[in-house]
Amino acid sequence: LPGAVPDVVRHVMPSRIAPDPAALAEAADRLTAADRPMIVAGFAGRDPAAFDQLVVLADLLGAGVVDTFARLNFPSAHPLAAHGTDCLDRADCVLLLDLKDSEKPLSAVDPTTRTTRSRLAPDCTVIDVGFGDLGISAWSDDHGAPSQAEIMITADTVLALPQLIAACQDRIDTAAASPPRNAEWRETIATARSGVRRGWAERATQLRDASPCSPARLAADVWSVVRDHDWVLTANTAEEWALKLWDFDRAYRYPGRQLGTATQIGMSLGVALAHKGTGRLVVDLQPDGDLMFDAGALWVASYYELPLLVVMVNNRAYYNDWHHQELIARDRGTDVSKAYVGMELDNPAPDFAALAASFSWFAEGPITDPDEIEPAVRRAAEHVLSTGLPALVDVVTARR
Repeated sequence: LPGAVPDVVRHVMPSRIAPDPAALAEAADRLTAADRPMIVAGFAGRDPAAFDQLVVLADLLGAGVVDTFARLNFPSAHPLAAHGTDCLDRADCVLLLDLKDSEKPLSAVDPTTRTTRSRLAPDCTVIDVGFGDLGISAWSDDHGAPSQAEIMITADTVLALPQLIAACQDRIDTAAASPPRNAEWRETIATARSGVRRGWAERATQLRDASPCSPARLAADVWSVVRDHDWVLTANTAEEWALKLWDFDRAYRYPGRQLGTATQIGMSLGVALAHKGTGRLVVDLQPDGDLMFDAGALWVASYYELPLLVVMVNNRAYYNDWHHQELIARDRGTDVSKAYVGMELDNPAPDFAALAASFSWFAEGPITDPDEIEPAVRRAAEHVLSTGLPALVDVVTARR
């Protein structure tokens, strides 16, 4: 009947897709025979169990792990965490886990010529486990570029990972290999990882006194506050500086990347609601342009008393588009000085602290002195943790 409430008993979740045993066995053969294995993880971390399972598999194989952060898949401080390194370029076997589209993580882009090249060595074996053959890569309903995988296993990674771990362990035990496997490769990954992280830290130090505040300084100062608590970061990462400087050591620390402008604040409300009552400090590094699309979301946080700490990454611009328009203008030989049109959020600059205060938030800012960031964030965090109510700190940042 029209308007009748459906019987929920007849609308159950479908069962998970298990891997083909023969294909899984072949994957285990290739992985345990590899000298320089790598793992690239996409959405595997949508199930928290995958976070620990992936640690077991990486340690077993001596495989570096590149986390795309579509979901949080792997501890960022683990010795085999290879995000930001060139280890993928040297791999002889790559395992893809739940990637919607493998082309981006397996390619390198030259920003000058706007050309791409494959990061894979010619003799590298690619194994794909996930839903790549079933799902679409984006809202446009396309399936992305053809898969480069020699072994493609359609399966839920939550089912596939434990079986793959068992199969690899069985082969290693049978071969009587002395753990740890691939000791030289492990050392190569650890050295590369240390060098990359050292470079990030040095760059953050160089940018520390910049004014307006750099996203690196913002991420570092917020980390100085949240590291003392049980924390959760929502979708945005301040131009990836949080991913570079923070220690993501638990599966729930990060739900995954934002989905574009106008998604960040909504996702942050959902994350805060999910963690309400846990005592965790939920932090949103909130872009200004994103919040402009849904300023009314601040009312929702007040109405439902969501424990959310918002720190504005406020460069007073839709700068991703602004930068893109500069590139296009140079390419076409048009006036670069007009790239700001429709892109700047200034003259007048939105006052996000006043906006939040109008919805009964605790709010401070706009902050233009970088030395005031950490104390303000600390006061706001104390408010969220003591009251369970939202707080916002508006920080004016540089446009790169």
